[in-house]
Amino acid sequence: MKKILHINLLVLMLLFSCKGRTQDKQTFNDNYEDCVYDPNSITESLLRDNSLIYSYLWNDKEKKGSAILKNGFVLKINKWACTHYGASVEMLTDISFEEFNKNWRHYILILFKISGDVTPYNAVDEYLKEAKNPMFTENGTFSINITSDGLYPMINVELTETEDGYLFYGTYYKN
Repeated sequence: MKKILHINLLVLMLLFSCKGRTQDKQTFNDNYEDCVYDPNSITESLLRDNSLIYSYLWNDKEKKGSAILKNGFVLKINKWACTHYGASVEMLTDISFEEFNKNWRHYILILFKISGDVTPYNAVDEYLKEAKNPMFTENGTFSINITSDGLYPMINVELTETEDGYLFYGTYYKN
């Protein structure tokens, strides 16, 4: 019961963290003249069109969203574009230790699938094919850094063991 209450409170906080589904868009030419990448190319479609997502909120001005996945996990995503193009994704799960040991690679790949970018997803997928089971540090974390062509400085994945499951975090920058 306590576990469900924690997850429900987290879901409510995430869902109310965005002010609305979409905000006013700025035009690339008017406000981002020095940018290499067009920030307006990042839209709610990355959440709306994703088959893993049950419900979501998107703030177009900040390029941030939160979602509940069909499996009940809670997700936060932040994307950016200007000089670099990238994303950070957090996913809170309530999986058991046994489920984690069996499918941790799958859950890491979900982070990068939801980001909507093929390059980091493929780099992580390739890396995880050879990866050993994670060894957590004393503070309950595990970190992977992956370098890949076209990505700077690297792809970063962190896993944190929580009282009720695991927090998966992934980020990348694209030059």
